[in-house]
Amino acid sequence: MKKTIYLSVGIFLLNACGEPKKQTLEQLIEKGSLEQLQEKRKELVIEMGNNSQDLSKINQAITILDTTQKKALVSVFEAKSTLFEHYTSVQATVKTDQNMVLMPEFNGKVQKILVKEGETVQKGQILAVIDDGGLKEQLEVLRSQFLLSKTLFERQERLWKQNIGSEIAYLQAKTAYKSQLKSKEQLESKLDKTRVRAPFSGVVDHVIIEEGNLVTPGQSPLFRIINFRNMFVHASVPENYLTTINKNTKVTVEIPVLNLEFEARVTKKGNNINTENRSFRVEVKVPDNLEKISPNLNAKMLLNDYSNANALLVPQSVVSENASNQEYVFIANDNRAQQVFVETGRTQGKWIEIVSGLKPGMRVIEEGARFVRDQQPIKIIE
Repeated sequence: MKKTIYLSVGIFLLNACGEPKKQTLEQLIEKGSLEQLQEKRKELVIEMGNNSQDLSKINQAITILDTTQKKALVSVFEAKSTLFEHYTSVQATVKTDQNMVLMPEFNGKVQKILVKEGETVQKGQILAVIDDGGLKEQLEVLRSQFLLSKTLFERQERLWKQNIGSEIAYLQAKTAYKSQLKSKEQLESKLDKTRVRAPFSGVVDHVIIEEGNLVTPGQSPLFRIINFRNMFVHASVPENYLTTINKNTKVTVEIPVLNLEFEARVTKKGNNINTENRSFRVEVKVPDNLEKISPNLNAKMLLNDYSNANALLVPQSVVSENASNQEYVFIANDNRAQQVFVETGRTQGKWIEIVSGLKPGMRVIEEGARFVRDQQPIKIIE
């Protein structure tokens, strides 16, 4: 019996001497080397990861088996294929090619103004008359001289055709006639410049001069005329949309100051890239039936740069993201919340396109989506 006791004690002492004493965490931090600390940290990280995974599995199992849990109240909607159109927004300006300040072509005093501001005028209509300085009287004298030269030339021409008279007389009459015709036409053209005419149909936006003012060609503005029926909205679009935006692309134009919005199509697209801002030009025609739109108004152009006829859309509020940057939604599956990882596409307003992960017919949790857990029992409310 004594031999047995001595043998047990000996084995215990041998084992105690053979195993190194394990350091506590405090001792390791106080006396351990950098390598020992790094090794300990590695062990703890692995242990924590294993514990976290085990805890997650246990929680899921408890969730499934525990019938006493309170059910989460959620609302759902059915995922359906629908048309999705994405629009990109750019700043724009209302413009017109027929917005002109008229200048005189004749030097003199304004004799008469024939229109008022806001008046609609037609192309070629006389807007004002400038004193001709006696050109009309000069033209009357010149016309009389022209008629005489014309009569003499026609008489000489008839005689010449009958081989009567000299060739020199015929040529002199012809030269005099053509010279008088040219002088008459030049003076008529000069006199016509004393009449200020509308270059196009439109509205007199501003009468700048007054009767009695002296005006000089190229220096004295007379009127501003605008054609409100040929306006367009102009925008500079970033070059990365060059292949997705083309002529006839759908556009929504908003004019904030007028609280106005209209649908249209791209009517002109430039292919030249502006090197200063890396953009290309886009134009949209303004419908003629729209009122109160004026040139140089600020606008916003929403250009349809992407369309999908069979898109699955969900509210952005139901899409969450985990620590690994994986996006997911919850769906209702047998009265339980099921986590489904998804890939998202473009957004428009409150909606986001689901590229993969969801299928038509799945019931997506909307209200309560931020508060449920995977496999948590749920109660669907209307």
